[in-house]
Amino acid sequence: MERDGWDIETQQFIDFDDDKDDEMSYRHTHTHIDQKSVEQLVEHSEKENLETSEIEQEHINVENKSNEEEISALNANTEQTKFIKVNMPSNEQLYTYAFCKVFENMPEVHYEQIEQLSIPFFKSKDERAIKNKPNILIANQCVIRTNKNNYKTVHSGIQRYITENVHLEEILKEKVNMDFLEALKP
Repeated sequence: MERDGWDIETQQFIDFDDDKDDEMSYRHTHTHIDQKSVEQLVEHSEKENLETSEIEQEHINVENKSNEEEISALNANTEQTKFIKVNMPSNEQLYTYAFCKVFENMPEVHYEQIEQLSIPFFKSKDERAIKNKPNILIANQCVIRTNKNNYKTVHSGIQRYITENVHLEEILKEKVNMDFLEALKP
């Protein structure tokens, strides 16, 4: 009586499909339960569920309100930050862009030209001082100091800065009189 799937030792069929639920293993076993105790358990659990769901609902409402307030505050803040970043470049960025536009075709620039160009961008004399400007320009790879008074322009740095910051053109036109910039050109 040996067939495929028959275990001789246990005298049962072997179930090769382990994933399939075996209907025989889930037989209903009958136990006696008092109907009154079942009704009391059901009522008690319903009351607990109702109280819990009310508390959870209140908690969810409070969380949703606070989340909505946080999200609206974050959105307003990011919109404002985007506005500031896009529309309000620093004076150093504008100055460097103006420098690149004015002196892009000159092989060398004298320190007096650099200082004169800084007048519309920096209010105090200390901010306009020549010692501050080369740091801005060299960091943007527009000029290299050749001696105490002269700076050599690096055309690749100037072109790169102009192309990367072309959005500053309109702001530069609003902030500085273009005749002033034209007068500084050689």
